[in-house]
Amino acid sequence: MNNKYLYALDLLPLGLKNAIDKLKIADIVNIGEIRLRAGGYLTVKRQQGEAFVTYGGNLSMSTADAVRVFKNDIDYTYKRAFENSLYSFEEELKNGYITTKGGNRVGFSSSFIYENGKVTRIHEVTGINIRIAREVLNASKPVFEQIDFKKPRSLIICGPPSSGKTTLLRDIARELGNRYTVVIIDERNEIASASNGEIENDIGRFSDVLSGISKKEGIKRAVRLLSPQIIVCDEIGDTDELKSFEYARNSGVKLIATTHCDLLEDALKKPLVKKMIKQGFFDYALCISYEKKISEIRCLKGEVIKK
Repeated sequence: MNNKYLYALDLLPLGLKNAIDKLKIADIVNIGEIRLRAGGYLTVKRQQGEAFVTYGGNLSMSTADAVRVFKNDIDYTYKRAFENSLYSFEEELKNGYITTKGGNRVGFSSSFIYENGKVTRIHEVTGINIRIAREVLNASKPVFEQIDFKKPRSLIICGPPSSGKTTLLRDIARELGNRYTVVIIDERNEIASASNGEIENDIGRFSDVLSGISKKEGIKRAVRLLSPQIIVCDEIGDTDELKSFEYARNSGVKLIATTHCDLLEDALKKPLVKKMIKQGFFDYALCISYEKKISEIRCLKGEVIKK
């Protein structure tokens, strides 16, 4: 069993952990998310969808014999994710998620307290979603078969949540990091998965990582200090980031990034992404479907490469 899955299980109270451990190996290897809902049931999400975990070690679409989740299970997992030191992770608390060991992202549903229009703290966590990070070597092979990376190129990856954007981005970074000087702006620590000063994922021999820093600040630091040919980052969308992206482009640095959307046409509805595409920030666009398959690779000069 891979370490990322074991790290995810280690966040759970013993009763829930044992229930998942009883599952068949064929079911375990397909788990992408583990979900806890207070007063509800323990579920896991696979490509086929979400299913209940039963006390007997099976997956079911029925709640009969499904493992119950109680408020103390939520509290245990929540505190475990924050290493029992909630006050050390003030920003993560406001954002509603934290990236844990191995690059797993733990998101939580709760009520939020606002002051002056901004989230200042959370109140009463009622649900937890542990998204298990996946390092799939050679996941980017189809991309390199279609796009000529004999020189640095820029690329935007479009796809809905949980479609595999970060998994693909990570492997693209690994492949390019064996050819060029790459800097990864790992704001959520999901790409490189740095832990205790070590990089857990293979990101290529010539890659550097800036972890836990905003894209706005990280891109500027990367260009000034690390001389990248390519910058890799996840989930662009904040218009405040535009000046940093412009600074990188004007310095001759290529950008590879992701955005949440189904189609390139949907990406163009996002103000920052639309502006960047219209201004020629990206050489190519790639779209991933809900089935985690590449549905389209488009040269932004107009040619459809694969559909």
